[in-house]
Order: sequence, then C-alpha cells, then structure tokens
Amino acid sequence: MSPKQFIFNYTGNKYKESNNLKTDFKEYTKIVECFGGSFGFSRYLYMNDKCHKHATYDVYDLDGDIIKFFNHLKVMNKKEFDKFVEEYNTLCGVVVVKCSLGKDRKTMVNRLDMIKFIEVCKDYDYFVKYLVVHNATTTHFTNVAIKDNLDDRYFEMLKRCEFIHCKYEDIDFEKYDKDATLFYLDPPYLLECNSFYKKLDKYEVDSYYETMLMLFENYNTYLTTSHNWLVDKVFGKWKIDCYEKLYQINKNTRQHVSYYSQIKNKILYKLNERDNRGFLFEIHRMP
Repeated sequence: MSPKQFIFNYTGNKYKESNNLKTDFKEYTKIVECFGGSFGFSRYLYMNDKCHKHATYDVYDLDGDIIKFFNHLKVMNKKEFDKFVEEYNTLCGVVVVKCSLGKDRKTMVNRLDMIKFIEVCKDYDYFVKYLVVHNATTTHFTNVAIKDNLDDRYFEMLKRCEFIHCKYEDIDFEKYDKDATLFYLDPPYLLECNSFYKKLDKYEVDSYYETMLMLFENYNTYLTTSHNWLVDKVFGKWKIDCYEKLYQINKNTRQHVSYYSQIKNKILYKLNERDNRGFLFEIHRMP
C-alpha cells in the first residue's frame, strides 16, 4: 500500500528528518514554526503524537501565496475540501492531455505550456490552479501528480493551525506564553548558500541573526541545521542532538545538529553574601 499523501508534492525533509530527533516535546501546547513552508516539523509532531494532545500550531512564512493557500483550506468543511481535491485532480488530468511531453512520459508535462494554459483557464478556482502549478514546479522535472490517497488527519490538523505571513524576525514573540511555547527554527541554507541572504540588506542580516540569538536566550527554542563551525561556536552550549543526513544525489552524508534552549528550566544564580568559602548563592527561577 502506498503511503498517505500530503496536499503538497515536495515538502522538503523536515518531516522525515524529525524522526531522528530524540527530544520529548509533549510538554508544549503551542508550537511555532518560524520558517513554516509545509510545516513538516509540526506535522511530524501531530501525526506521531510527539507533542501535547491539545497543542496548536502557528506557522509563519515569507511566501504570502502559501499562507493564503493554507488559510483557504482551513476554513473549509470536509465536503468542501473533498470537492476541492476532486477539481484539482480533474485539472491535473486536463493538463496532462494538453501539455504532455509524450505518452512515454506519462505525467510529465511541458512547464511553459502548462503555465500558459493555467493562466488562461477560467473553468477552475484560483487556488485549484495554484496547487496544480505549485505541485508541478517545485522539483526539477515538471510532474503533475494526482492526489488520490490523502491522509484525512492533515485536514483535521489544519483546524489547529494559524498561518501567518511574516518575516520571522518581525514575529511578536512576547505574545506567547514562555512556559507553554516552543519556537522551532529551520532556517533556509544557514551559512551554506548565500543566494537567500544576498536578498537582505545589512540591517536585515544583522536582525536575522540577532533574533535567533535572542530567542535562545529568552525562549524555549529548537534549532536544527547542517553542522557549521560558526553556528556551533555561537550555539554550542545548547547542542543536544546530532544525526547523519543522506544526500541522495551523491549518496554522501552530512551531519545535522540540533540546539535546544529550555528557558523555563534554567536557574539563575544571584550573589548574596560571603560564606566560609568566599561566596554564598541564592537560587532564583527564571520568571
């Protein structure tokens, strides 16, 4: 039996790789993915009962179209959602016929022909067309994929999610309960690829990293990223977990590292008065 599907085709590796994390997240009732995308970490926690049974999820992302799409889905009832998927599958079939690369290519289509056809097609809802294009163009080959084995639990999970269009450094972190909230960070290509960060000016780059450090110092925060000596130098005292990530292209592996700051369990030591060894400390819990 083929595995159950998610509404997006390509979803990155966060869902699968989260299975390597040994940390227990069940104490948190709010999970915040600051670089949301297809919210793979939150989906992993929900689908595998790895967090609090009443947990809710806030998903932030810079891509406004993705946020609009998921907000469109989450207000649907099950009947409306099933109809949406049916229309999506129908349009996929039409696209395969209209834009096919040949019968030997099956569901592979000409990308430019598909986009031109979708632009002038008026018979389908905007979000149906958005999903067809998104799913067909997020990988190297333009492949139209039918959704005939969706997992209903993903639809149920949408009701527990808030999808917010926002840069992560502009999130209002103070509105969250410090004890009950976990901020999850999986930054795009952190110190591995400059293409993302070249789009930021100096102030934005500074704010980007300052916000990350601020989160670790003040909130329950979990960061997972490929091993990098500079990241490890800054966040090394919070290192908690490592695993090997397999790169399918060349079959090589690269170490991924996780860093975890639990503010509510931190203890502050305050100098009070001298004892017979020289100092006496009082223990104070972090507020």
